[in-house]
Amino acid sequence: MNEFQDRQAISELMHHWCFWRDQARWDELRTAFHPEGTINVTWFTGLFSDFVAASIEMRKRRSGSKHWLGGSLIRLEGNRALSETNVMIMGRSVVHDIEVDTVAYGRFFDFVERRDGVWRILRREAIYEKDRVDPVVAGTVVPFDAKKLAGFPPPYRHLAYSLSSQGFTVSPDLPTNDSASLAKVHAQGEAWITGKSAAWG
Repeated sequence: MNEFQDRQAISELMHHWCFWRDQARWDELRTAFHPEGTINVTWFTGLFSDFVAASIEMRKRRSGSKHWLGGSLIRLEGNRALSETNVMIMGRSVVHDIEVDTVAYGRFFDFVERRDGVWRILRREAIYEKDRVDPVVAGTVVPFDAKKLAGFPPPYRHLAYSLSSQGFTVSPDLPTNDSASLAKVHAQGEAWITGKSAAWG
């Protein structure tokens, strides 16, 4: 592959991941990551293989989500690449017996590696920027617990509130803009792509 083809393959991988995840195409979704690949998002941290299994169970408990991708900033170094992709994550759920739509804005920061000519994700970190929640029925008031809501990080507090209300445990220290967690992830990405460390620092 030349550089253009590599960038195209990585960009398609990002979009395919979202389509497979949203459409519950689990067998195809499993091919997006290397076997030891990991993912870190609000409600899950661990091996991607376990994430797929957890996503199948999640689908039984709440309606599906929709990932809307923007452009990707891709850095290539031989068989390694770093890809940062704008994403909007939309989900419908029930909070305090009221149906709501939650929208989270952020980026996927991916460590991507080519093996046997195929690009797959080795590590994914979700970076959260801001979010919001709206009742499906206009004018409905959602009786949020103000103290509980304030206990989550502002960039993803509504998403976290919604997920926790459904029994999911949400990480309190995910990467957000200008956070120490984000600086650490970026530093690990730099060390990995230059061959100075493993993907997990």
